Amino acid sequence: MKKLPIVPVLIAAFILSFSAEALAVTGNVHILLGTFTKGTLNGSSMTVKQTKGNSVIISGAQNVTVKGGKLHIGTRSFTMPVSVIASQPMSWNGSKYYGDITFASAGKNSFRVGSRLDIELYLRGVLRAEMSPSWPMEALKAQAVIARTYAMRSIGKHKPYDLCATTHCQVYKGLSADDTRLAQAVNATKGQVLRHGGQPAATFFHSDSGGMVTRSGTVWGSDFPYLQPRVEPVKYTSPNTTWEKTLQMSQIQSQLSKNGVKVGTIKSITPVRRDESGRVHQIEIAGTAGKKTITGAQFRTYMGANEIKSTLFEIGTRSAYNPAVTTGQTPTPVVQTPKPKPAPAKVTAAQSGQKVDLDISQMPKQKDEQLIWMTKNKVFTTQELMEMLSKPELKDQYIEIGKSRLKGTMPTPVRGSALQQPQSLPTQTGTITTGYSTSAYNTPKLSNAAGTGAKVTFYGRGWGHGVGMSQWGAKALAENNWNYTQILAHYFPGTHLGQ
Repeated sequence: MKKLPIVPVLIAAFILSFSAEALAVTGNVHILLGTFTKGTLNGSSMTVKQTKGNSVIISGAQNVTVKGGKLHIGTRSFTMPVSVIASQPMSWNGSKYYGDITFASAGKNSFRVGSRLDIELYLRGVLRAEMSPSWPMEALKAQAVIARTYAMRSIGKHKPYDLCATTHCQVYKGLSADDTRLAQAVNATKGQVLRHGGQPAATFFHSDSGGMVTRSGTVWGSDFPYLQPRVEPVKYTSPNTTWEKTLQMSQIQSQLSKNGVKVGTIKSITPVRRDESGRVHQIEIAGTAGKKTITGAQFRTYMGANEIKSTLFEIGTRSAYNPAVTTGQTPTPVVQTPKPKPAPAKVTAAQSGQKVDLDISQMPKQKDEQLIWMTKNKVFTTQELMEMLSKPELKDQYIEIGKSRLKGTMPTPVRGSALQQPQSLPTQTGTITTGYSTSAYNTPKLSNAAGTGAKVTFYGRGWGHGVGMSQWGAKALAENNWNYTQILAHYFPGTHLGQ
């Protein structure tokens, strides 16, 4: 993660409304299920369509392979790309999917399999991986809007496909993830997305904020006006609202060294700057060969996101955490008349850019810095960088994608703006926008005590990067009679909900 200068200043107070606009989303999305050398297709009355040649109707389980550049389904061969259409869901390798199954060449001996389906059916295969169907319906609706918005913002991410079916995008499991209550949440919010400035918003979410969400700039170095610090209006408890983890100093030293943070034998680890929510923004590593300062997000990535569950931690102690809102605690939703639009927005593929001509020898050696260097040089967009740094377990895969874009073997994104410098941080008190009114809050004061010795114990709160919607927070709000529009307004103030 890039080291960035910090200058103290208060966050500006926004008076932002949350209005409903007629911005319904319709259409199909094309999901990349993966690359294969063989597999099994199964269904009834399946129509196989190819670019060249006649359509063929087949039924039952069919072995699929590729030979001599031809796709072989059962005893027949086809010229790719191929689409298979049926009135009932088909299965690929034992998993059932709505919509069409597509096949495209991925080389001499392999092929890509995709699922082309209505975006609403796609969401029914996504939500279960993100939120339990047993949770309150209003929380499920909020998650459905977030997932739909993410999909819309990511259209064309894996061109010619829109999204993949893994954690790199959103986990999609087809009919195996379908559920009556999740389908109800999708149907109740049909076509609705969050927009800002006419574009789908960056709808980040995480498991548990620990009591207060933070702004995107202190995590990824790029700020959005609707991703700002907000205190959770309702107190709640989850399995990770508080946590602790003890690591051997030698283990910490090994992990940091692997990621280019080499200071000899580590003597101390000290939080030196926190953000408005109390999260560690910068941490100093001191050793026998000198000192280095890295971001809290970097430290969490290097240690493992499941080991250090959030950057909202202290070392060797646990202080009281009370980022309470001091004014404006009772939300009063702003109701506005929807503005009609001439026609609903359609799902369209994002345009790609051109090959990037860069001197790859200038690329930094550290993996996080490589991603940032490629973003600054327009290989990745800022939005992509934020997503990549929020999923550290896929870092190597992202770097390979970037190198492929540099070589011209994969398309580059539409040219975007350079990375923004983060806004500076307040020291004691500040203001936040709750989505309904501007409220003052107390910045929590946490210990910056250093970790020394053979073992270091981290006392933390929450799980995840802390930006956007807290899922456990949304659950608590829903249990306290907040509807999904109020929940979204709280976590993404200033965005507009399409309907």
